[in-house]
Amino acid sequence: MNDERLLVAALTLYLGELSKIVNGLNQHYSRLQKALDSEQIKDEATKELLEEVMIFIKTEIDSLKNTYKASKNIYKELIRNISNKKQDLSKNSH
Repeated sequence: MNDERLLVAALTLYLGELSKIVNGLNQHYSRLQKALDSEQIKDEATKELLEEVMIFIKTEIDSLKNTYKASKNIYKELIRNISNKKQDLSKNSH
């Protein structure tokens, strides 16, 4: 297996893991939002702490989404390069 194919395989795993992490963080964010919206939490210090945690989680989600998009673009470019090489080899063998 050549280096490009190894990189595609690694990127595939990486993108899958990033997706799982983002989904998990989104679930936590939603649960915290529901807790705040439920108005069951009366303590202001606790509410403020939850809001800070939510800001942190949202920032991390946004950062990971940007990393995912950049990695996905690299993945697509690698696939395109591999495909072009296959076409070039096919043309040269005829």
